[in-house]
Amino acid sequence: AWTNPDEQHIKGIIMLAALYAGLLLLVMMAGHTVLETARDSLFLARLPIRQLPFTYIAIAVAALFASELNARMRPRGGQRRMLAMSLAIGALGYFGFVQLFQSGAFWVPHALYVWIAVTATLAVAQFWIVMSELFTVTEAKRLYSSISAGGLVGAMSGGALARVASAHFGDVSLLGIGAGLLLMAAFLAGGGAPAERCRGARIEPEPNLAPSDAGSSEARRDLRSERYLRRLLLLTLLATIAA
Repeated sequence: AWTNPDEQHIKGIIMLAALYAGLLLLVMMAGHTVLETARDSLFLARLPIRQLPFTYIAIAVAALFASELNARMRPRGGQRRMLAMSLAIGALGYFGFVQLFQSGAFWVPHALYVWIAVTATLAVAQFWIVMSELFTVTEAKRLYSSISAGGLVGAMSGGALARVASAHFGDVSLLGIGAGLLLMAAFLAGGGAPAERCRGARIEPEPNLAPSDAGSSEARRDLRSERYLRRLLLLTLLATIAA
């Protein structure tokens, strides 16, 4: 059901929202690529690689706590606000690591590795949840490839930026650059005017279900979702242990 009879106008809003999503993913992936470069170079320059498996175990544990915290906080705010908050908190943490690396403490490279992994895991998952709320299935089939291309361009741009910046300013400078890009992404996610306009352009029809049917259907969906999430968690843990 369309609230605006002008179909071309609505299509324009949807394309604007897709452009917004692609730009947001581009900035996110550029920042993440810069930070990944900093993470690897700073870790290997200070610690032997045989310590890396212990860091991956710490990542698995931290990701469990972060996902549980995200699930608890999600009902209190929209998913787009959660994405903006995750990006902003992650960026502030990276600015803090610039100071911590100057202290020379042995645990700092481990902590940075964990922080980057958890931030990226939450932010990317939250981004695609926002996309699933923003676009219908038909629109997703048509637009997701273009949105994903924004992420690919961002990763390539971030890699080139990391190479130039590390050569001129050192590896630690990449933390500040990556944090700045994530703050920009947080601003884009928090603004989200095209996203709100895209949501407002449509009214999704409510399914005509009896209360008992709606309740049982919701319960079955929740149960299937819970089993699916448990399997995903098991696969994640097994992959982490193998790594």
